[in-house]
Amino acid sequence: MADSPVHVVTGGGSGIGAGVCRQLASAGASVVVVDRNLDAAEAVAAEVDGTARQLDVTDEDAVERGYAELGPIAGAVNCAGFSMLKPLVGSTLADWHRMTSVHLDGTFLCLRAAASSMITHGLPGSIVNIASVNAQFAHRGLGAYSAAKAGIVMLTRVAALELAAAGIRVNAVAPGMVVTGMNRARFDDEDFTRTWTASMPLGRVAYPVDIAKVVEFLVGPDSGWVTGQTIATDGGVSLRVEPKIFADEQWTRSALAEVVEAREGSRATSTGTERSAAR
Repeated sequence: MADSPVHVVTGGGSGIGAGVCRQLASAGASVVVVDRNLDAAEAVAAEVDGTARQLDVTDEDAVERGYAELGPIAGAVNCAGFSMLKPLVGSTLADWHRMTSVHLDGTFLCLRAAASSMITHGLPGSIVNIASVNAQFAHRGLGAYSAAKAGIVMLTRVAALELAAAGIRVNAVAPGMVVTGMNRARFDDEDFTRTWTASMPLGRVAYPVDIAKVVEFLVGPDSGWVTGQTIATDGGVSLRVEPKIFADEQWTRSALAEVVEAREGSRATSTGTERSAAR
């Protein structure tokens, strides 16, 4: 595969990433499915006649080695991520670092590696990052996630400026709620689904293919005059306020006090265990 330019998709083993792999492959791209879960990557790769690679996008050395081994890269899509709903006062520093390392650090490392490959091989290319409507619209319980996604939006803009002269375009897609394995259980709840769809101008929930089609456009030549942009792909939900994920009662002073107490109790237990082990 060293002589054939490839399209690399992180988080390609499931959700939006898997949808992107299928969409790019259907358009004739040679796809490398990258995921921390090798079994999931291999399953999607077999489906799209692509190649599977296991990779932790937060491991700088592994990212550098992995992308260098792929040969020429024509397109890269950074989809790796996860979701965590947690009040800020209930979040630990480890929670914060886990979220920002996967979403923001991982996007930076993979963007840098893909762009370096394109520059080294003298190829024009396109890089697409997955941001979120939550980069712009605040939603309770998504503090670390939203901060990381907002960072991705600005990273996209700066990278687009820096890489334009090398013929490399960088854009982002900002989905709203998409039905994937991470949140499918929520949509098994008819009341939740009804509440969510009622708030959406286009009147339905999104699936990975809805995002993948926009990614395909941004990766391909039809978007050749587009760079540095973040495309909201949310069914119009960002035109309004998103529906609630948590009930209002979970944000009262007394409810938050319980969250703070639980976090501090957990920290005290953890510290006590560490001290006992040190003895």
